[in-house]
Amino acid sequence: HTIEADSMKHLLIPLFDNIRGLILDPYSAGQLIGVHSEEGEQLYFPAPIQASGAIERLLGDILSGMRNALIHAADKVAREGIIQLQTGEVEAFAKGYHTQIGVLGMQFWWTDMCRRILTEGGEMSFAASAIQTVGTKLRQLLFDFKLSSLERNQIPALLVMYGSQRDNVSEMMHAKVRETSEFEWQRLQRFTWHPEDKTAISEIAGYTSPSGYEFV
Repeated sequence: HTIEADSMKHLLIPLFDNIRGLILDPYSAGQLIGVHSEEGEQLYFPAPIQASGAIERLLGDILSGMRNALIHAADKVAREGIIQLQTGEVEAFAKGYHTQIGVLGMQFWWTDMCRRILTEGGEMSFAASAIQTVGTKLRQLLFDFKLSSLERNQIPALLVMYGSQRDNVSEMMHAKVRETSEFEWQRLQRFTWHPEDKTAISEIAGYTSPSGYEFV
């Protein structure tokens, strides 16, 4: 069951710009358990929200619910999604996360892989091969008609990230980058997840700052 959000859109748009509806708990009257977007993605809150009382409080609870749900998803993709990409489970990865979380997970994976190679004296060609494997499997998923249209529509965003990561590694290989202190590495934007405070951190050229998509 959903509550169509048209009558509340002027209030909801500042919180989440393409929200389409609010998902009701079918087993508990008056409880909101998530939201769904214009594209059909569903985001479930970590805990139900009581759909009653002052509108200001309800909107604040919805905002907190969305933020907490995305933080939980980012934490999961940092722990499990990286392993899925490392082991070639690309379909499970692509189907397991909302689009923005999947893109963030690919950034965590790429940063972790390349940093370990440079720190441990490995060959960047390993990263190039791993990225190519992910890209090949993502392209195959575009034509997998077992996927729902929503799942298939998420693949182009992941392919865009794949292309950027492929090109960045190619440029580092051409420049023969061997250490994390070199400019060709430092100039690239890198993303890491800090589980102790549930924060995504962006790094570039010695500058770090909290980063995120929407509310992460």
